Amino acid sequence: MVLAAGGDLPEGSPLTAVARAIADPLRAVRRLDGRPLLMVHGRNDHTVKPEQARRLFEAAREPKELRWWNAGHRLPPDAIDHAATWIVARLGRDDTRRARPA
Repeated sequence: MVLAAGGDLPEGSPLTAVARAIADPLRAVRRLDGRPLLMVHGRNDHTVKPEQARRLFEAAREPKELRWWNAGHRLPPDAIDHAATWIVARLGRDDTRRARPA
């Protein structure tokens, strides 16, 4: 699983308790139950703040990785490339196994 700019709900909002009753990111990430998780997040994200990403990451079980980028909420293409490489490595595939056009 790759989560880009994902995190827990904001703390201190009166709507957080209501939202958590409907969709709880902490409960959802715990349901991965040992499946590999990569989180890619911007150090300067003001939409999903870094502390929200850390809370979600801490709730996840191993194996997990949190990769930070010098970006805001919109991550750079390098973050997407890193995530794609990470997924390919977890699937045990490489470019040499791709189907070639006839």
